[in-house]
Amino acid sequence: MNCDAFFFNRVTATMEVKRIFWFGMHKVLRTTELRQLRALGYEVFSPAYLSPIYDQSADRTIDVDQPTTLPKEIFDELLGYNFFYNAVSPRIAEILNTYFDAAIVTISADWLNAFLGAYRGPVVYRIYGQHFVLSNRILELGLWEKLIARDSFSIVPFAAETLDREHDWFTALCHEIVPYQIPDDVFAFSGSWARSERRRRIATHIPNIENPYYQAAYETFRSQYPQHVFEISGPQRSHPRDPSITGALPREDFLRRLASASGFLYNYSDEVCYLTPIEMMELGGPVLYAPDSLLARFYDGKTPGLIAHPTLATRKLRALLDGDPAFIADVLAAQETVRKRYDRAVVQPLFARAFRRLLGEPERKPAFEVHDRIVRGAAAPAPGKPAAALAVLLHDAALFSRDGARVAAGDGTGRFMVNFVRALVERSDHRLIISCLERTRELLLDLFAGPIAQGRVELHALEGTGAGGTPLSERVGRLDFIAELNRRTDIGTMIVPHPSRFPEALLFSGPRVTYMEAYQPPEERIHAFAHLREEDLEREAVAVAALRGSRAVLASSAYTSRCIAANPAFGGDIAGKLTVPERPYPAADAPLPGTRRGREFSARMGGRPFIFYPTANEPVRHIAFLLEVFAALRVFHADLMIVLTDHLGQIPGVGEVADARHLKPHIEIVEGAGAGDLRWLYEHAAALCLTSSFEGDVPQQIIDALRYGTPVVASRLPAIVERLGPDADRLLLCRPLDVASFTQGLTEALSDRPAATARQAKVLTRLALCAGDMAAAVALVD
Repeated sequence: MNCDAFFFNRVTATMEVKRIFWFGMHKVLRTTELRQLRALGYEVFSPAYLSPIYDQSADRTIDVDQPTTLPKEIFDELLGYNFFYNAVSPRIAEILNTYFDAAIVTISADWLNAFLGAYRGPVVYRIYGQHFVLSNRILELGLWEKLIARDSFSIVPFAAETLDREHDWFTALCHEIVPYQIPDDVFAFSGSWARSERRRRIATHIPNIENPYYQAAYETFRSQYPQHVFEISGPQRSHPRDPSITGALPREDFLRRLASASGFLYNYSDEVCYLTPIEMMELGGPVLYAPDSLLARFYDGKTPGLIAHPTLATRKLRALLDGDPAFIADVLAAQETVRKRYDRAVVQPLFARAFRRLLGEPERKPAFEVHDRIVRGAAAPAPGKPAAALAVLLHDAALFSRDGARVAAGDGTGRFMVNFVRALVERSDHRLIISCLERTRELLLDLFAGPIAQGRVELHALEGTGAGGTPLSERVGRLDFIAELNRRTDIGTMIVPHPSRFPEALLFSGPRVTYMEAYQPPEERIHAFAHLREEDLEREAVAVAALRGSRAVLASSAYTSRCIAANPAFGGDIAGKLTVPERPYPAADAPLPGTRRGREFSARMGGRPFIFYPTANEPVRHIAFLLEVFAALRVFHADLMIVLTDHLGQIPGVGEVADARHLKPHIEIVEGAGAGDLRWLYEHAAALCLTSSFEGDVPQQIIDALRYGTPVVASRLPAIVERLGPDADRLLLCRPLDVASFTQGLTEALSDRPAATARQAKVLTRLALCAGDMAAAVALVD
């Protein structure tokens, strides 16, 4: 996504910030960033932490002597008010808006939510990493639309790595990235580790183990490291029985004790980096760390301090305890760049420059405005007569979803519509009115931020489709949206991604263009249950009515187009309505998704070869047949596994085959697999085995397997052969539902994987050459 659109800001009067409300309570931040803001010349008010909620990081000091020019009664009223985890009263809101030029809110989205409900001035949200996706928390709080449409709002994270899992709309609000420093008192002990007489102890840090998060961290640590060489620091609310827990110590005692330890082990594996290992680095001591943590990601690749698995830790821990000079030197050298991130000599100039700019720049206007469930660009429309609008129906929850930070299309229809919308923006003058659900607006904003900011696209969320919506309220919302379009005079054509997904489109009074991802003749369809056949007949009736009434029909492939044209139910003129816009395929240089589940997958596979078919367990996919093939292969490949992505019990007969052939111990079901997870599975699979009896085009599984170098064993289907032409025989295509044919193809892939992947290498190139463009499709709406 082009995030430049998010920074589309209009400049108005310059702000002159003199007094800041600093919403924070962290012990470290009060002695570093709060102090530095005052040193920069700002008058800063810091409220007292009066909340009953325990937080081991909170400074509960009530600073009655902080410098202020506030009237005494106002100062006292603010200092006596509990801002933390509490609503802001109307009286306090009035004070905030009267006396403060700007505010900085730290850490908590809950604090931010309450504060933005009361304060109208410029706000900087300062964050330091957390063990969850902050974008999701903001969505849960209903805060999202406030942030994207708020004047002079900025997010300031401390490291780019903390944004990897955040949504695009969130990262686009991050106008600065500013590191933060360790406390000043640590620098008095810089380098003291080398001068200290060391104890044979390894330090680590787990505070407040009564808290569920830290309790889990403690239990994980103790299960992995039962040795008695560890010393666990961190304030506790009670007195745990573990004698290795030292609890809270006076700072000087703690730093001296840390400097005398043989080393430090950081065992967290989530998205945070606590300061204690960094303090150890500043003292000059070596730090070992677990993979996947934020600290691990600060290093550039594998380093000597990495503990890839607890079972491999003994040698490195012993090297620290024995004072191995070569190993320690390697660890210290590797961690120097990480230490510098938190060095006050590095941080303070960056902090000063960034906050002077954020607090002194011209007022920033947002790129978007939100009104009545509609998201549109905040900029004034271009002068001249507005072009006719197109209605694009995307209010189906299955079209798009989150895959980590990115928005992923749920199927080929979603992938096509993303490219079609972008082509309409680039190749026509039309404005696009895109329908969506309230809960999917933020997904579509990530996909189409640029065109929305430019005024070319508007998102219209259907009423009754938010968090409290019901199936009935969504149906009513769908009908209301069509009625609204029919009342408008500026709507030209409606784009319908698939008729059975949007049956209400039949009620639209204007012309329609309908997209069909795939069409299988009704007599060829397979149903697991009788009631599903009845539902399918209803959907077919909708499709017939939709295509007969459409001005044009876009088919995903020539094969799909012929299947539609061959059905007389669609009318004698259907062939003249059909157009095949070429399907976009991944570019050779497209970025590859990554996964953090690699260790999990490696452990689950145990080094065994496996065949792979990521698909829903539907009758047309023939998973029971796939298991019969798998059973036949295991006669000669006893260590072979199979990896699937849907449960066997979805349809009758599949689980029974697994039981009868004693296959369940050799089947792994990987749930919730994102694009990066699928990449890992493809790259490590012995082969893709696609047993489907119908596809409307080359399926995405084959495209992914080709992209990731996985041998393809698949049913020889007309849509695949037609699209690939003579290159189809570069794949191991088999007679559909023929056990012997599939067994032969898989045996060939298993016996010589390099030869299979080399032979099929040119197929992806052929697909890329077929990509074409959307010109024909765009022309249909004019």
